[in-house]
Amino acid sequence: MLSKAFQMTGEQATDAFMKITTSGNAAGISNKKMAADFEANFENLVQFGDKAVDVFEDLAAQSKATGVAMNNL
Repeated sequence: MLSKAFQMTGEQATDAFMKITTSGNAAGISNKKMAADFEANFENLVQFGDKAVDVFEDLAAQSKATGVAMNNL
């Protein structure tokens, strides 16, 4: 998904996914939830190009802090 949409190598896609899960763990969000939320919001995140992972991390933190579901932010 990441490699195709953002023209990443397999290694870059793995690194991006690890960044997503690590930031989720730091915020108290499980890897499973972070992965599911990223997948569910992928179509909206594509518009941010190479900043999509950063945007997602910010949204995940806001979702956790406010209790508002990510797809409602």
